[in-house]
Amino acid sequence: MKRFFSYDDQNEFELHNTLAEAKAAAEKAFEYCRDEARSDGWPESVDKICYGELRGHVVESLREPWDTDKHGAAPEEGCEHVEYTLQDLPHNALLRNQIGSITRL
Repeated sequence: MKRFFSYDDQNEFELHNTLAEAKAAAEKAFEYCRDEARSDGWPESVDKICYGELRGHVVESLREPWDTDKHGAAPEEGCEHVEYTLQDLPHNALLRNQIGSITRL
């Protein structure tokens, strides 16, 4: 999974392989706004440009055949019951554990 992102109102949310790629995309969007500012003034959305590292994401946590006793009538034939959870990405879970160890010292 790509860990880094950039956002601007033209390209919206994009995922990147590296922090450098994410920052470059944000800088490109900012330069576009700077050029636009010379003739039309700064766009209102310039302060929405950002980049960074993802901290977590939604993952499928359960997939099972539809059970009418547990879930009621199925919306359609052949349905499955699916659950999702929001989880820290592995690199962030490790960091959180390291920070927790330091604060307990």
